[in-house]
Amino acid sequence: MKSLQSNKTLILAFTFLMALLYLGCGKRATIDNINESKEDLLKSLGLVNAKADETTEDIESAYSQLKTFLDAKDLSDETIKKLETHLESIKAKSDALEGALEKSEDNGSELFSMLTSRAEENQTYREKMVTSIEMKEEEFESKIKAARKVMSKIEKSVQKYDDIVGFFQVNKALEGIDDYILEADQAIKSGNLLNEEIKGHINDGLNLVGEL
Repeated sequence: MKSLQSNKTLILAFTFLMALLYLGCGKRATIDNINESKEDLLKSLGLVNAKADETTEDIESAYSQLKTFLDAKDLSDETIKKLETHLESIKAKSDALEGALEKSEDNGSELFSMLTSRAEENQTYREKMVTSIEMKEEEFESKIKAARKVMSKIEKSVQKYDDIVGFFQVNKALEGIDDYILEADQAIKSGNLLNEEIKGHINDGLNLVGEL
């Protein structure tokens, strides 16, 4: 009886180990899987571009609305409710952009991991292949890293809007209103630059993947 129980334990342990090994290996490097991974990466990078447009446009709109209310010195409860609604909108869009960027990063890691694993199995051209893949992966990672820096600027812009709305929620006094108008103006001017910057990095990534 003890021997039977011991055998069951060994079988379960072996099954668990094989499952871990299978999960750790990821997809097998077939041409279909490689093409599927490339397609997933291209789609996620394209989604980053779309979400970047939506996010920066909404941030610019939010700050423009804020400036209109400040210029009119209109900070009624109804006005603040409108600011709150816009705040939730830009937060949601910023989160969606962050999610798309993370997905692109994950898809890139999966693709390059698959390619590297397959290249390392090659007895004849391994060194050349692995070196080439590593160079492309480093280049891709540098584009994602640059895009993340722009993402950080976008998040700061959202946080600044959040802080301004929070101030008016707590204290509707109009002291220092000129400073807020100036900040709104600056945010509007920088919106297009942020969008162009993040899309530039993502487009570089798209071109890079297309070369694989």
